[in-house]
Amino acid sequence: MNLKKKSIVICGIFVLLFLISGITLMYKGNDAIALAIEKKDGILTAEQVKLSFDSVSGRLIKEAIKEGQEVKKRRYYNAVG
Repeated sequence: MNLKKKSIVICGIFVLLFLISGITLMYKGNDAIALAIEKKDGILTAEQVKLSFDSVSGRLIKEAIKEGQEVKKRRYYNAVG
């Protein structure tokens, strides 16, 4: 086999491996983009908060928690009846 034919075969093999690995990652969901989206879903950004409150109007009467203050998780039970 001459050098030109050999280099075309090797290049074809690399392209084929690249396509197969890309398709495998796409279907398994383990690529960098899918993992980043999964991690980002749990993070609340300032822009998301701003968009949430754009349509809310009103006035803050009492600020129970100051910025930077640690808080504990509480369970609230709403009794309907």
